[in-house]
Amino acid sequence: FVGASAFDGFLPQMFAGIISGLLIFLPGILLVFFIAPLFKEISNLISVQLFLKGVTLAAASLMVLIAIIQFVRLPLFWDVWAVVIISTVVLLLKKLPPPAWVIVIMMIGFFR
Repeated sequence: FVGASAFDGFLPQMFAGIISGLLIFLPGILLVFFIAPLFKEISNLISVQLFLKGVTLAAASLMVLIAIIQFVRLPLFWDVWAVVIISTVVLLLKKLPPPAWVIVIMMIGFFR
């Protein structure tokens, strides 16, 4: 969505969305096919363990940064803020399985 929203017009946005979607999943696919078979052998190396901790920290900090940026840009409508507050409270207090989240969000979107 973010990659496509940077362009004007239907075709450039469609092309950018497809390219963005492919490029988002490409590293994971490459890891599964090429690194996963070797992971048991190299996971005992201390440098690999430190690298994975660094990658995890970098990914988590980028997600927090994006969440803060998106939170600041939220419109000042009560229903938007209600969804943000309710979902934050539920995420912090309850552990729901992902299919339940999908159903809940679909129902909220359907009745909105």
